[in-house]
Amino acid sequence: MTAKRDDLVRTLGLALALGLATPVVAQEPAVILQDVVVTAQKREQTLQQVPISVNVMSGIKLNEVGINKIEDLQAYVPNLTMSETGIGNNIYIRGIGSGINPGVEQSSAMFVDGVHYGRGQLYRAPLFDLERIEVLRGPQSILFGKNAIAGAINVITAQPTDEFEGYASVLYEPDHEEQEFSLVLSGPLSDSAAARLSVRGREIDGYMTNLLNNTPEPSRDELTVRAQLRLEPSDRTNLTFKFERNEFDVTGRQVEIIDDVYDCGALAPIALCN
Repeated sequence: MTAKRDDLVRTLGLALALGLATPVVAQEPAVILQDVVVTAQKREQTLQQVPISVNVMSGIKLNEVGINKIEDLQAYVPNLTMSETGIGNNIYIRGIGSGINPGVEQSSAMFVDGVHYGRGQLYRAPLFDLERIEVLRGPQSILFGKNAIAGAINVITAQPTDEFEGYASVLYEPDHEEQEFSLVLSGPLSDSAAARLSVRGREIDGYMTNLLNNTPEPSRDELTVRAQLRLEPSDRTNLTFKFERNEFDVTGRQVEIIDDVYDCGALAPIALCN
């Protein structure tokens, strides 16, 4: 009995020694992801609650990566492609789109604060001072209308804030003669009113040279002015008034025809071959 008791004491002592020698690793606090709130179903929901394939980019991220128009967005959103042509835009979601026919509305519908942009040329409007952009893949006809067959691009502008904020920036890039200025002011006017003013102007020369006149193309000239007023007369009433004006002028195009040879075959019109 004495030998067994000595073995038990020896075993317990060894286990205690090993336990004291084992380093104690401090557990780091768990990382909690912030909820991403979207309005893909016409109401505020977290992204996990929405049964739709959605890609969301916040306004902060848009500014960080330098996205100024929808065409730039395709580099960060899978299954979205867009290219500008001389007469229209090619925009596709999951390979579905309307082509460059300027007489029909796009199958990949675009909405800015709930307003439908029906014509493809409006997709070239500059993006500035946004809260987020939601790209919804697949048919969205029930909530966004029959023209959202391929999907919807839901653009939400930044809203007036309850605390004063603002910023101003100036940019000059000599290689392409890019010049840009931005100004944003937002804050409360009273206990029940707040306003926001967003202004941006941008000019940039093109990245290709037109051999006919030796000018850089396509050059862009843009101006965006947006003013918003939010009124909250009661806890259950929220009124938002917005004035917005976008001017964008593009000179030249990415592809230029410099030499065209007509084929005067047997079926060619006589007037074009004489």
